[in-house]
Amino acid sequence: MITFHVPGTPKPQGSKVLQSAVINGQTKSWLRDADSGLHSWRDKVRHVAKQAMIEHGQEHKFALNVQVSILFILKRPKSVSKNRSMPNVKPDIDKLARGILDALDGICYDNDSKVVELQLRKVYESDGAYEGALISVGGFDNDSINMAWDNYKKGL
Repeated sequence: MITFHVPGTPKPQGSKVLQSAVINGQTKSWLRDADSGLHSWRDKVRHVAKQAMIEHGQEHKFALNVQVSILFILKRPKSVSKNRSMPNVKPDIDKLARGILDALDGICYDNDSKVVELQLRKVYESDGAYEGALISVGGFDNDSINMAWDNYKKGL
């Protein structure tokens, strides 16, 4: 399991905008990511992930089943009370995760389809927790899910 922090403002992936332009007298249309900062955010995630793999001595990508945990640490707007710790507003957590999972393709695993367990949380910045994403990636521990499944079956 490797853990690393990517500083910066996490960017969502998923929303698209239809872009059109007249080129040589013809209207051309295409889809682009709605958030213009997505590509630089994914580049930063890739860079930090590569460094973390090296620093943790992880010479090879995680090959089989992979688990990923991501803690998104977001800037608290001045209008939000210090008593509110969870940002239950946009950006959507699944869209934030999509950008990171795609960025880790080819670095921590071959394809994000290898991810069989995903834990996500959004919080606001606080003392010692700075804006960005705290990411853990590792091989899936089947024992923990088997124990959870056994406990679930006992409750039926």
